Amino acid sequence: MADKESALQLIRSLDTAERLNGFANALSGWLMPADATTTVGSHKRQIRLTDNQARLLLHTAGRIGREAAALQQPFSSGARKRSTLYHLLQETDLAAEVEVQQLLANDARTPPAEVAWLALVVSAFGWRAGYDVSQLDPASPPVAHTPASQSLRRSLRFLHCEAERSAAEIERLHEMLTLPAAGFRGGAGEDAGGPVPPLPPHFRPPVPERYPEIARETIEVRSDDIAADAPPSRTEPLVISSEDLETQPAETTTLRIETEAADEAGQQPPSPLPRSGVIMPNSASHSRWSLSLALGQLFRQERLKSTRLVIMVKRYPSGPGLRGLQVRVSCKGIKNHLAGVTNAEGTFTCELPVREGSGLTYDVAVTWPRELGAAVEQKSITLNADRTRFELPFYYQLSAPEPE
Repeated sequence: MADKESALQLIRSLDTAERLNGFANALSGWLMPADATTTVGSHKRQIRLTDNQARLLLHTAGRIGREAAALQQPFSSGARKRSTLYHLLQETDLAAEVEVQQLLANDARTPPAEVAWLALVVSAFGWRAGYDVSQLDPASPPVAHTPASQSLRRSLRFLHCEAERSAAEIERLHEMLTLPAAGFRGGAGEDAGGPVPPLPPHFRPPVPERYPEIARETIEVRSDDIAADAPPSRTEPLVISSEDLETQPAETTTLRIETEAADEAGQQPPSPLPRSGVIMPNSASHSRWSLSLALGQLFRQERLKSTRLVIMVKRYPSGPGLRGLQVRVSCKGIKNHLAGVTNAEGTFTCELPVREGSGLTYDVAVTWPRELGAAVEQKSITLNADRTRFELPFYYQLSAPEPE
């Protein structure tokens, strides 16, 4: 596998979506040159792998049916395109190639065009296997257990892995991949490999810190300044006689239980469970029939701790929260559950017990409003005692809407 840092710095150098598409087109041209030809009978013809041909080849290699639509999932948004290209460069060792790094100088001058992402993935894995993708023909698929067939299967496995990445993982990867690059230079107006320009005039070097507890002058301590310790003195030994050990007998008290008080306590029935079976926080019966009490009875042989779970419901990442949505927290094997609604910021916070050794898994269900489909989305999260706060996001869509 290629150096992870090389792939990371290369993707960070593509700071805009136009540069990302331009680099992908330049990489496709480097993997599949325009002058690539194949021999058909006694004639030679130029061939350039397209998305439709790549889709047919992947369909033949993996015998995929209804899941064929999932092949476009890794390229459904800008964040997923950046993440998929980053993992593709890392897994195919393309980031370590000097010629691929030199493509950064031409990505900004590449005319904007639609990127054939499926063809790019197939050609990248074909390049890694040392197979010429110009020889691939959807009408004559490769035989199993051949280099061509193996490269197609690796491409299909890579696309499935990228399609299964969650929205939270894509968001974390996008934040990491959009940081400023430190190792690569190039692009419009820059000379790749040239000398680093000096610092701009408005840059100020940091002011050195001075610590007041460190004196500039050396402090010397002489033997005359140290006071001599006084010699220890002996006193009379401590003697304890038998008379000192005599103590007065303690007064005994008798505990009496009145039968009337016991009968009254036994006649009081326990507070009934609500008919709906939903225990709301701050309710009168919460102290007796809470989810914490039920879990304590289930794991009575183990020690339980508590942690805080913050459920965030938003329309899209970094967007506004949705207020008043129903949230339901439950645990497998427990009939009781915790229910509530989100606040003005779209969050719902609850304190839940967890097992001290192995943690505990909770199921969280959010009911979207009627104007958003009224669907119920459910996620599971495992809480442990190592942390005091966990966050679980819910997004209705993965990207912000385009401005009108």
